[in-house]
Amino acid sequence: MSKQLAAQVPAEPVVLGKMGSSYGIRGWLRVFSSTEDAESIFDYQPWFFQKAGQWQQVQLESWKHHNQDPGAY
Repeated sequence: MSKQLAAQVPAEPVVLGKMGSSYGIRGWLRVFSSTEDAESIFDYQPWFFQKAGQWQQVQLESWKHHNQDPGAY
């Protein structure tokens, strides 16, 4: 995941999954999807992360499978 973008935070955000630990030299993150098909989480854009009570929009650069779970960069 790369850039943080300036965008309006959704009034009623929906949680579609959680981020796990990082891996690899590029900083890939494990994605734990709550969607029926795990890969469908990547169809929902943009993503917003909440950290310390603040919402931040992020743009995915890429995703791939890692040990049967999707990962994002």
